[in-house]
Amino acid sequence: MRIGASALAAPLLGALSGVSAWVSFGTQAITNDATLTRIAAFPPIWLLPILVLVAAGAAWAGRLSLARAWPLALSGLLWLPYLPGAVPAAFFIWQGPSEALVWLLVGAGVLGGSPIAGWPSLRRAALDPGRAHWLAAALVVTAAVAGFTAVRGVIPSGDEPHYLTVTQSLLLDHDLRIENNHARGDYLSYFAGRLRPDYLQRGQDGEIYSVHAPGISVLLMPAFAVAGYAGAVTVVIATVALAAALTWHVAWLISASVAGAWVGWASVFLTTPFFFHEFAIYPDAPAALLVMLPVWLLVCLELQREVPRSRLWAAGAAMAALPWFHSRFALIAAALGLILLLRLARGVGAVRTLVSLFTVPVLAAAAWFAYFWIIWGTLSPSAPYGEQTNSALGNIGRGSIGLLIDQQFGLIATAPIYAVAAAGLVWMAGRHRRLIAELLLVLVPYLLTASSYAMWWGGNSAPARFLVALMPIAALPIAWWWSRLIGDRETGESRSQGWRALTLFVLLISIAMVLPRAWVDGGRLLYNNRTGIDLVLDWLSRSVDLPLAFPSVHRSSATGAIGDALVWLAAGLVMAGVAYLLARWPRQSSGATWTIVSLSGAAVAMLGCTVVWAKHGVAAVTADRSGVAALGAYSPSQQTTVLQLRPVRFLDAAAFAGGIEFGTTDRQAAAANDPARLRVDGLPAGDYALLSDADHAANGEISVVVGRNDPPIERWPIAVQPAGVTGVVLHLPSTVASVMLRADHADPTALPNLRLRALAVRPPANADGRRAVRAARYGSVRVFFFDVQAYLEPTGFWTRAGGAATVVVDLDEAARAEGVRLLLRAGAVATSIEASVGAWTRSWNLQAGQEEVVTLPPPADNSSSLALTLRSGAGFRPFAVDRASDDVRHLAVWVEIR
Repeated sequence: MRIGASALAAPLLGALSGVSAWVSFGTQAITNDATLTRIAAFPPIWLLPILVLVAAGAAWAGRLSLARAWPLALSGLLWLPYLPGAVPAAFFIWQGPSEALVWLLVGAGVLGGSPIAGWPSLRRAALDPGRAHWLAAALVVTAAVAGFTAVRGVIPSGDEPHYLTVTQSLLLDHDLRIENNHARGDYLSYFAGRLRPDYLQRGQDGEIYSVHAPGISVLLMPAFAVAGYAGAVTVVIATVALAAALTWHVAWLISASVAGAWVGWASVFLTTPFFFHEFAIYPDAPAALLVMLPVWLLVCLELQREVPRSRLWAAGAAMAALPWFHSRFALIAAALGLILLLRLARGVGAVRTLVSLFTVPVLAAAAWFAYFWIIWGTLSPSAPYGEQTNSALGNIGRGSIGLLIDQQFGLIATAPIYAVAAAGLVWMAGRHRRLIAELLLVLVPYLLTASSYAMWWGGNSAPARFLVALMPIAALPIAWWWSRLIGDRETGESRSQGWRALTLFVLLISIAMVLPRAWVDGGRLLYNNRTGIDLVLDWLSRSVDLPLAFPSVHRSSATGAIGDALVWLAAGLVMAGVAYLLARWPRQSSGATWTIVSLSGAAVAMLGCTVVWAKHGVAAVTADRSGVAALGAYSPSQQTTVLQLRPVRFLDAAAFAGGIEFGTTDRQAAAANDPARLRVDGLPAGDYALLSDADHAANGEISVVVGRNDPPIERWPIAVQPAGVTGVVLHLPSTVASVMLRADHADPTALPNLRLRALAVRPPANADGRRAVRAARYGSVRVFFFDVQAYLEPTGFWTRAGGAATVVVDLDEAARAEGVRLLLRAGAVATSIEASVGAWTRSWNLQAGQEEVVTLPPPADNSSSLALTLRSGAGFRPFAVDRASDDVRHLAVWVEIR
């Protein structure tokens, strides 16, 4: 039987992906950013032909067609960072966590048209407009619960506990005066730290009232009374699920496209700006439901559909409730009310219709103004802020630009699919000009008002929080875009492939940006501070400076951010041009189209980064950070093929770690008198030789601090020789989130900057691999802490009541010889404590103040470290037993190292 070239193409593409898999199992370090000298560690060479044969065989056995196999070619992007010789800095984008994005694009292209188990019934529900909106709600609930579970360690935060404290005041005291609730620590059931009342202006009775509007707090009352914080989260998720169902339905109404409604729904509810508010205790996501109810009415009027009177009352009640959730939402309610008034003022039964729509808003408005009058003695909604409104017209330019394109807090920057919404608005205006004008009347004034606030980014919250209430409106133009530009009724499926692929590509990238924020290190990447460096971009690639390639209002200026954004706008237009050309090439398969669009996306991403780096004149390659990241990804037992890539030559397997040397990786510029000589983030467990860049002899004392403000775990007198050798080795039993070496003497600048050279990398002593965030030395023992289940103090540490604390105990030679003893002392109440190291376990029931001394087993396998887990029972809060104390920690057992 003769085998055609097309039958061989899929296995060949499979073989290519096998090589890519072998490459992606490796890691590399840039050892010199000037010459781009690189060293790489790959799996054993014998694994390469096995992966190639398995991938090619799978393509052959599965009868993968060439049309579906084309996306496998995208895996070739993973080769770019490992090409020998001089390569552009942008090639290094595809090394590190960003490799997962490449495989996501490959998988989406290959499996996009494949049947899914159980799909027929799900497909029927998804395609039925009468049921699909409830499926959309169910999917949002599922995703929100998963997201909440993933980031539970970092929430509630920001203003969230303040809204809950108002709920508690209403439930416990039946009032809005919160000072006593804070004094009692009512919030301690869901928030671990000390929470001060959030207010700026006392009421006219001298009492403290929260600066935050009470609407969300009232909404949460019944559920919080039953299930506390979990109940409150459940209510937020439920309201968002209703908003998702309604949004899907309205998008379907306006577009007459089921597929368009799904794309619009996913663009809002599965992307970063909205997703992380679906379970946060903020008023913005529930307010989205209140916004979509009158928008639903507006769309029905636009389409000349019959409007039941119940819908008028519902829309009126929603507009009435909006100002109670936040004063800035009064502008949205007013705009929607004006638009609906103009729509309904004429026609048969107009008076009755307007009465149904506006009775509740008028009564609620009177009560809203009375609320400010009763508490603060004025009708002004700004009364809670006193004179500190922090709003000014001068903030609008910077704020609006930031809310849209800032890499940390911008809507489009964190979910590029909203750019499609902007294009859809233009496209939609041809058919629904009045509706678009009305929606802009809601959107634009509110955007300007929100951006006039000095803290336009919304504090400690997910990106673009102030725009969340209006985000579901974007589903309408996105659905329209899909149905009119891509829908098969208008253009035919074959001619729409380019635009379809481009839209889905942008949507997939937008959804993918959610994943690291939720599932990397327990949500550590979720909340940004104002450094101008987005944590996800910083994590995505450690070999090049991705954050410097994207707009940042905080790092530069509004003008600078616009300049960078224009580069990316041009990149987007190039991709649109590719989609346009593909739309005129009707015979192209969907797999090939996806591959071309994805490759063009990768190309313009590399080009855009290169242009912005050159525009700012910055060094794109970050060799020091590359070295640390490579060590973190390195497994000596599994990556045994070591190559130097410039010039190319094989090296001994042990040469990888020994060839990596690095200095400070902290992006923040050090102050002139900063005593820190070296700062490194994410340093893996291992041994590191301390070097200096000195060209002359120097003396001093170096201290080693894990974190920022804790006491040193090491103090070394240093005599640096001109060759830069110190003779000191830093030993870390666990990966540390941050380590700082500082000069502890009068003139910190007299001691030159320091560097570290890897001597050995080993698995961390803690099996879970978490990074230590704090550490302390207690005599000849160093203890590393990973979370707030244990509270470090100068002479020992407390365990947290009801928690399980794992700490790594690292022993000096003296401690290994003598053994380590723990003093365990119960606090102010009787409690229990269980200590375990591997299979060794001991437990005690302690009365208040009772002590026990236990000797820990020696470390196994000639190690110097052991992982100790302490599980605690009941506890106490110091402020509850000592009125002079301000300590709200929930303490169980005091632990000292003897």
